[in-house]
Amino acid sequence: MKVLNSVVAGILAVPTVYFATVLGHAIVTVSLAEGFAHICENVWATSGLLDYCIGLLFTVPYLWLRTNALPAKLVLATGAIFLGNVFSVTVFIYYILRSGGTLREALLPVRKATPPVSGPSPMHRVFVGLTLVSMLVFAFYCCYCLAVQPISEGWQYIKGDTWSYVTVIDVWTGIAMVITYVIVREFRDAKLFALGMVIALVLLGNGATCFYLLHLTIVRFPRWSLRDVFLWNDNDANVGEEAPLSADKAGVPL
Repeated sequence: MKVLNSVVAGILAVPTVYFATVLGHAIVTVSLAEGFAHICENVWATSGLLDYCIGLLFTVPYLWLRTNALPAKLVLATGAIFLGNVFSVTVFIYYILRSGGTLREALLPVRKATPPVSGPSPMHRVFVGLTLVSMLVFAFYCCYCLAVQPISEGWQYIKGDTWSYVTVIDVWTGIAMVITYVIVREFRDAKLFALGMVIALVLLGNGATCFYLLHLTIVRFPRWSLRDVFLWNDNDANVGEEAPLSADKAGVPL
């Protein structure tokens, strides 16, 4: 299992290192303010920025829920938002490599789910609502992009603009992380669903991430805590018993 963990970590490291390279180049050559202005000048470049933003609906909760220490939660969430997937995927790789168990145990550390409550919590409802709105906004904006400019023209603009290209690489790096999570969580019991989600993630970006999150929160775990929605490992799990994230109480070493 250690070998598999190392292989997966190595695969994820490839886009992460490439993203770090193009990000470093962008930082030293074009100001962030100028880069943002250039992104807003093209609809497809803007869709890439929107894609990145809705991808945070997976990244931030996952990293936040992985530790019990508030300072670590704040550092992880802040890093994910402001440093992007060069930070988030690096932490994700760290979780994989530091685990002494299987890849599934590394990514889904909660072994005992808490009992489902009688109805969704306010936080659960807010998360579902935000995810649904984000998915719809992204879908409508992508339809607008298709109506006003061919994808090929948008891609040419993105390739020629430093920060637009960085944003797209950021998104693809994050998608690699989500694909890994989906395969680990779904492929064992739902191979066709997992394959369909991987294809959707490749083609639709984080619009598919939002769909998957809605599937988890509405269909599979409608009355569960967000912690269990994101982190529950059902291998020999017993609903009704608490399993603290003992390895994460101190947070991620910084």
